[in-house]
Amino acid sequence: YVKQEIEIILRNKKKMNFEDNLEKQINEEGIEKITDFLEGDVKEVLERLEDVKDAGSRYRLFTESGENTEGNVKFIIETSGIE
Repeated sequence: YVKQEIEIILRNKKKMNFEDNLEKQINEEGIEKITDFLEGDVKEVLERLEDVKDAGSRYRLFTESGENTEGNVKFIIETSGIE
């Protein structure tokens, strides 16, 4: 009986180690990479887009205009395709 209990404990320990290692691997290879990407690259792109939007909203005239004339300028930005 004791031998069987020891074998069960050892199997459970191996299973727990496997699950811990799997969880660690998923975290390192998946979750951390996604988190780093979202905190780094995406955040930077969103900040840059917000800056461009703000600059565009303050830009009113492309050329000189008269005293009571209001202008509206729109920019079209061409970028390379997303792969």
